[in-house]
Amino acid sequence: MRRLTELEHNFNDGHRYVLHYVTAREAYNLAMAAASGARGEPALYYDSTIPKYVASGPYPDTVASVAKLSPNVQMRPLRNV
Repeated sequence: MRRLTELEHNFNDGHRYVLHYVTAREAYNLAMAAASGARGEPALYYDSTIPKYVASGPYPDTVASVAKLSPNVQMRPLRNV
C-alpha cells in the first residue's frame, strides 16, 4: 500500500504523468494497442481487442450472434486436437 501511495504522489501530477486504474482486460487491450503502434488517450483502447463482457442476458449460441455482439472480435475455427 505504501508503494501505491508513493506512485500516486510522484507519478500522478495530471500533466506529465497520469495514472490509469484499469482491469486486467483493459490492461491487455492497452498492451496490444501499444504493440500495434497506437497513440493517443489510453481510454480509446480499453475495449479495442477484447470487448466488454456481457454480464447478463441470453447466452449467444451461435458464432453469428457473437459476431453481432462483438464486431471487433475475429472468430476463428477451433483446431481438432
